[in-house]
Amino acid sequence: MAWKPWSAEEDSFILNALSLRRTNQELVTEFWHRFGETRTQLAIMKRRGILYNPENMEHDTGRSSLLRPPERPLEKLDINLEDEIGTVSVAASASIKNPEELFAKSGLDPEIWEIVDASPVRKWDVPMKVKEKAVVIPCYYVAIKVRKKWEHSSLPQPVLLNYKRPKVAKRAKGTPYQSIHYSDIHFPYQDDRVMKILYAVMEDLQPDLVVDHGDTLDCEQISKYHKDPLLRVPLKEEIRIGAAHFAKVTDLTPNAEHIWCEGNHEERLKRLIWTLADNRQAGEILTLPKVVEALSWPSLLGLDELGWEAISYPSHKLLFNKLIVTHGEKVRAHSGQSEKAELEHYSKSGMSGHTHRIGYYGKKTYDGQSAWFGLGCCCALRTSYVSHPQWQQGFCVVVWSEDRKNFAVERVRVFDGVAYWRGRRYEG
Repeated sequence: MAWKPWSAEEDSFILNALSLRRTNQELVTEFWHRFGETRTQLAIMKRRGILYNPENMEHDTGRSSLLRPPERPLEKLDINLEDEIGTVSVAASASIKNPEELFAKSGLDPEIWEIVDASPVRKWDVPMKVKEKAVVIPCYYVAIKVRKKWEHSSLPQPVLLNYKRPKVAKRAKGTPYQSIHYSDIHFPYQDDRVMKILYAVMEDLQPDLVVDHGDTLDCEQISKYHKDPLLRVPLKEEIRIGAAHFAKVTDLTPNAEHIWCEGNHEERLKRLIWTLADNRQAGEILTLPKVVEALSWPSLLGLDELGWEAISYPSHKLLFNKLIVTHGEKVRAHSGQSEKAELEHYSKSGMSGHTHRIGYYGKKTYDGQSAWFGLGCCCALRTSYVSHPQWQQGFCVVVWSEDRKNFAVERVRVFDGVAYWRGRRYEG
């Protein structure tokens, strides 16, 4: 093996091994692991002796006359990065004394990376012989966890909308309080004809309250079911379409309050996050408060900025102590039976989607009347999803009495892209 000059990096590595009290065998093994078998064991041991005894440097036949042992142990950084996250550590350092200094020495771009956790700093003293004098050098062990900043990661990005809500106009005296309710759009599998009719009725009605009963997004790509590889739509595209929808509804109904009930399809995101968080490393990131907030639907869809109230699945909201609004959980074989199951579950009038069917179940007792209304759906009737689906398209308008103690429900049924409501024909 031809002789070649010893590099400063090789010398520093050997000196650091000496400071860590490595045995000869450990030194050789680690040297070969670091630099390859470019030096024989005998050459490494000879170099070790030369570096350990500074007074013998002049006997090194002039090959290392310009080399001198460093006055402190090598600050060799161990950097392990995997996509979004990683670790940085230094086993023995005289100058790196805290996580901030370690991050600065790592060379990671602070515009891209940030510290998310740090191990306790450990300190000990290392006796050494430097220039024939015995000295004690303090050494530090420092380790940090790092991750890419949100804007540089591949995680779903929150939707940021530059939106200014218009001032709410007062309702004219004598005008009834009205709300509009719809469900199960399942972007990107919406029926554009139904959506066009829904938007047109909203614009004509100018409701006081808009309630989206959920399953607004299909979230197909994060479901546990098999997917058609030819029809894949990324989740980020669904989020973009959904955010545009909520912004459009807000613009069409500027004087209304807005409520969104999360559906079981949107809940897939929570279940996915829980599954990923079972991995300890991923869980460290996914449970950070800012990450939790950023991965919530109100943040991803821009609902917070638009002023929508979000109801998490399977929770509900009670309107005026008279009508429960929720996405729905009960599914039975026939229309009306699902609504019966919901009414028996809550023992109060309500309205939900989930089944994609327009149903009704009413009940009268000595204390009064109660009823449950199935909203139908706004999605396409997908025969690829189920054979001859027993789904009905439509939505509801609710007119409230002045004291909000009574209400009437108006159906807007959509048949093949056409609907009739209050004497008008709406065509998608």
